[in-house]
Amino acid sequence: MRRDEQLIDLFLRGYKDRDGYSYRLESRPDQTERAKPAVDCIAVSERGKRLAVEHTLVEPFEGQIADNRPFLAVFERLHHSTELTLPNVLINILVPVGAIPKGVDWDQVGRRVVEWFRNARLEVRSGDSDHKIPGLGFDLPVRIEAMELPDSPGVLVVGRLRPPDKLFSDMVRKALAAKLPKLVKTLADSRILLMEDASMILGMTSFSHEIDVAREDYPDLGRVDSVWLAHTPVWDSERVVWFLHVWPDGVRDRFTINV
Repeated sequence: MRRDEQLIDLFLRGYKDRDGYSYRLESRPDQTERAKPAVDCIAVSERGKRLAVEHTLVEPFEGQIADNRPFLAVFERLHHSTELTLPNVLINILVPVGAIPKGVDWDQVGRRVVEWFRNARLEVRSGDSDHKIPGLGFDLPVRIEAMELPDSPGVLVVGRLRPPDKLFSDMVRKALAAKLPKLVKTLADSRILLMEDASMILGMTSFSHEIDVAREDYPDLGRVDSVWLAHTPVWDSERVVWFLHVWPDGVRDRFTINV
């Protein structure tokens, strides 16, 4: 089974619509309809409603694999940590690509980052703020994006700030242009665009914002019920995938699948 097919199957394991109904896979049109572009998946709910799902991988920058090692060694311990969350708050910690140099003890840096954040999180307020983590022997800038997430135990995620020469809006628009036409032409009761981020570089609030901005240029978005984000950077190492609703109305529903 292809990786994108596996990811959609994982998504269907946890997804429920607003009425609380789950869905099962019915067909994979892109595998059977060779004459024209077709969506990745048709699923059917317990009450017979048809859901179309289209997957797209968003690739943010070159050199991602090399940068993954130091970044994950330092920051993966924070990603979705339950002990460091704040109730009713979504916290997104972002660091620049290439911020962690060679020749330093990545594990020691990671422990220092946890110590810093354990205190710094208590000062977090809604909105964006920039910080520098002290006591490392090198500059490590960090941006914290925080937003209210009512009735939640809190969510903590980490990611990387995109290189300045790679516009996130261009990546989002490229994905919308490629995927929306076949998604909206599919006969279904509801439609979902599933965007995959395997890099931990793309902030969830950034997805919500850029899709909102693109709405005027891509009217077909009006026929898409929701856009979900699949966080997959530790799918292979920790066998965990996070799914988060990012549009419309921002980050709302979310669930985790243990593979």
